[in-house]
Amino acid sequence: MTIAGKVLSTLTERESSAYSLGAGYAVGPLNRGRFTFPTGALLSERRNDAGRVTHALYAYADGSRLEFTWTAATGPALREMRPGQALSGQR
Repeated sequence: MTIAGKVLSTLTERESSAYSLGAGYAVGPLNRGRFTFPTGALLSERRNDAGRVTHALYAYADGSRLEFTWTAATGPALREMRPGQALSGQR
């Protein structure tokens, strides 16, 4: 499993209520329990007019990548990027 896959799995399985991919930590449900995971290097980031991150792409030491997206309608989403895979909203 890739590092990005492990990070995604950790965040999903531990039902994190908040996380920072750049800092490598998360908070569990109801803000109980803090846990860490490998940090990624920020490759790109977009913010809305309010300053909220709406898209970010992180790379990990093994070359794997994790894409973060956020919209007001759906909230946050994470997905592991495969080599050559297009970013969300792109072909």
